[in-house]
Amino acid sequence: MRPAPEGGAVRIVMSGTQECKSVIIDPDLATAGDSEMLQDLVLLAINQAIQESRALAARHLGSIAGNGLGALGFGS
Repeated sequence: MRPAPEGGAVRIVMSGTQECKSVIIDPDLATAGDSEMLQDLVLLAINQAIQESRALAARHLGSIAGNGLGALGFGS
């Protein structure tokens, strides 16, 4: 997943296990010299990536639980 707040100025790539794989920062933003804004955007992107990763995991787990154990060959 690749959340990108502020039009993609900062992008975070996370795995399905919520491990941060990479941080991509628009070079124009990096050279603007506003470190506080850059820090805020990185923090926002990380938190957004975590939220989206959790939501994706919940959807996947919900579909497995919704099928019941019968889908896995258990039960009647």
